[in-house]
Amino acid sequence: MIDALPFNNLIQFNGTKDIYALNDFGYKRRILNHEILNSYEFTASDIATINEVEYNSYSDSNLIRLAGDGNIYTITGGNKKFIGGIDIAQNLGYNLDSLHTVNKTDFNSYVTLP
Repeated sequence: MIDALPFNNLIQFNGTKDIYALNDFGYKRRILNHEILNSYEFTASDIATINEVEYNSYSDSNLIRLAGDGNIYTITGGNKKFIGGIDIAQNLGYNLDSLHTVNKTDFNSYVTLP
């Protein structure tokens, strides 16, 4: 089980409350709540406050997978929808550079859609 995301950075657009995780390729994904931050043992000092230009330089991520699981899900807001494994996601044209691997607390915070 993954408890920490050593290659992710946390950012927050100056003047907002939303916190985002960046993956190795610079794709951002909003952290849905503080329980998720705590599940990775992040603290406020792990969050970099950035300006609008830098914030806009990071593309949004719409893909997650649970650590240790090959299944990939699209995310929209607080919802997730199963799309299949890596091969299927590639064949459907998803950019796997945007994929975020998440722990169970993070994964379960999204509502699974049919």
